[in-house]
Amino acid sequence: MKSRTGNRFILFNVLITITITALVGFIVIQGLLSIMLSNEVDSLSSKSYSANTLISLSVSGASHHSSPEDALKENAVFLAEKISSGNSLSTVIFDTNGAVLAQSDDRSDYTLYSADAVTVAREGRDAYIYTVKDQQNLIIYFSPVTYRSETLGVLMFSCHVSAMEVMSTAILRLFLIAGAIGAAASTLLYMFSHRRLLRPIRQITDFFSRKISDPTADFPVIDRERGDEVDTLIRAYEDMQESISETISELDMERSNFKNIVSSLQDAVFTASSDGSVLYTNTAADILFSRSRPEEMIPDYQGMIALASRSHGRPSTETDVDGRTYLIMAVPVKRMKEDDAVMFVVRDISAVRHAEEEQNRFISSVSHELKTPLTTIIGYTDLLKRRGTGNRQVTDKALDTIEEESRRLQRLVDDLLQIGKMNSYEFELVLTDVDLDSILTQVCSQMSLTGEKRGIPVLYDSRDVPLVRGDGDRLRQCFLNIIDNAVKYSNDNEPVRVTAVGMGDHVEITVRDYAEGIPSDKKDKVFEPFYRVEDDRRRIDSSGGYGLGLSIVKNIITRHGGTITIDSEEEMGTLVSVKLPARGGKEAADERKN
Repeated sequence: MKSRTGNRFILFNVLITITITALVGFIVIQGLLSIMLSNEVDSLSSKSYSANTLISLSVSGASHHSSPEDALKENAVFLAEKISSGNSLSTVIFDTNGAVLAQSDDRSDYTLYSADAVTVAREGRDAYIYTVKDQQNLIIYFSPVTYRSETLGVLMFSCHVSAMEVMSTAILRLFLIAGAIGAAASTLLYMFSHRRLLRPIRQITDFFSRKISDPTADFPVIDRERGDEVDTLIRAYEDMQESISETISELDMERSNFKNIVSSLQDAVFTASSDGSVLYTNTAADILFSRSRPEEMIPDYQGMIALASRSHGRPSTETDVDGRTYLIMAVPVKRMKEDDAVMFVVRDISAVRHAEEEQNRFISSVSHELKTPLTTIIGYTDLLKRRGTGNRQVTDKALDTIEEESRRLQRLVDDLLQIGKMNSYEFELVLTDVDLDSILTQVCSQMSLTGEKRGIPVLYDSRDVPLVRGDGDRLRQCFLNIIDNAVKYSNDNEPVRVTAVGMGDHVEITVRDYAEGIPSDKKDKVFEPFYRVEDDRRRIDSSGGYGLGLSIVKNIITRHGGTITIDSEEEMGTLVSVKLPARGGKEAADERKN
């Protein structure tokens, strides 16, 4: 490529040099020929003037015995030879009608110029013709012969211009030689400039070629003068390279940040080619696909790729895998040098679906709990309207029932409000040093009275119970609810055992009953709002709750930094364990006892 370009440049220079030389030579030769022709014409004009003078004298000497025309005809031969020998020119004398009166050269036929002679005689002024005859360049010069302002005939000179031809040929040869020398000089000049002056350009070109295959190639050291074209070019390249490097660094940083962001997403993100091959995965996707491959997990995997690529839309679908629900979205991805790809976003929406189910169950439970007492209240209200208040016994029973159901509704609303405040963090704990042993003693004493009717004693045992930092009223509410549930669901004549033991940095409280127990598949749900173990709700009477108590208890215990667990087996009873952080451990308990 370099050789072809150099040869073309040399050929171009040679052609330009030869063309310019030829053009200059042509102009010079034409100029010289024009000058020489002009000089020759001037010489012929001078000779014609001398010849006309000679003819006039000859005609004047013979005019006393004949007319001027006749005198010219009589002496024409003599005059022609005289003029020709004196000027070394072929001489011809015509009359005014173009007839040849005399000619010094008998070998040529000059009648060819008769018409030109007539024209010169008629116009009365000199004229010449530059022509070629017998491969020789001739100047044919015409001059009218006048005597006393009367045209008697025409004098013609025939002059060879061989000297002009020789000179023009010599000049042409010189210019051809000069053109050859100029072409050679131009070639040498190009070779010199190509090696010396264009060397920086060649170095830059070679560097760009290397840069394509090796981005780390260093820019070569180039000889340059400050402010010249090469220096300007190099400075422009350096500025451009700096700008490109900054842009690449920014893009690399943005790509790294984007990759870190995508990697930190909880959603699984991966890209796939048109044939389904996985090109990139983030951390969540790696974990997800360690259990199943994309084509196994995503319904109509190839169909989603084709739809996203073809329509440039965002198809989505849901699927259930290993008990989890996933929302899958596909987004087309454009790539520069490769086929387009598709990015998949896999989001675990199990919590959302569970929340929706919980919301529906919550609404259903609330509706059920509201419907039962409201139905009772409406029924007794209708009874009073129909029968009036005349029957005192019926009236009292209706009012008692209405009051009791209204209180149930009030308890339900209070519990709902309390749960709402807890979930929105609107309730505050009034923290003090709480004597937990004293609270448990009081609660167990109160619950013993409740269980006395069914022969259920509440037995309390404590050992080294430290003070705790907490809200005494809230903690009292928690243990009342836990022990009340134990008494409520215990079998008649079976005890409920409550213990509190200091364990160094915390205190553990257990509540043990010997009732039917909780099925293993339902233990994890007892802390959910409105959940009760009895599916048919047959054991829930007017003294029963709404499945909100344990939910409230767990929230309060958690807010105190503690934990609550339930261990239960069917027909073996239930053990509820509560752990709360102690204020000062065993030393605080000893201090309280002393």
